[in-house]
Amino acid sequence: MEDPLTVVGERICLVKPIERWEHNNRSPKVSEGPQFLKKDNKVFVFYSAGACWTDGYSLGYTWMDTSKNPLDLNSWVKSNSNPVFVSNTTGNAFGPGHNSFFKSKDGKEDWILYHANPKSGLGCGGDRSVRMQKFSWDTNGFPLLGSPKPLNNELLKPSGE
Repeated sequence: MEDPLTVVGERICLVKPIERWEHNNRSPKVSEGPQFLKKDNKVFVFYSAGACWTDGYSLGYTWMDTSKNPLDLNSWVKSNSNPVFVSNTTGNAFGPGHNSFFKSKDGKEDWILYHANPKSGLGCGGDRSVRMQKFSWDTNGFPLLGSPKPLNNELLKPSGE
């Protein structure tokens, strides 16, 4: 960026909805809501895919080592051929997506903020609720988001609150 309003140079496309879970055989095929996360020597870009109007809406990510060039498409590695955060049908969490991340007030915990539907088949409507939960990291520095917590499940506050 030359300034906050002016893009300079060639753009690159990090993610296209080519995996089945990224489009659920629906059209239009959408990858949306990119969210940046950095830890140690890794940069992650999370995205929502699978169409918000389906229960298959979920999260994936691509990542790169911070020593690489972010404008070189070969620097980025897609997480795998499966989503990393999906519906929890027994926990009233359908189509989790559009996430963001934050640290607890004391900086000791990592949390994900996202939305999901309480029932199957509700799509992109007003029934989605905002949810949050703590997540952890594996020994190689990759995020372990787990599964969406059941609706109305009492959670501990972020540390330092």
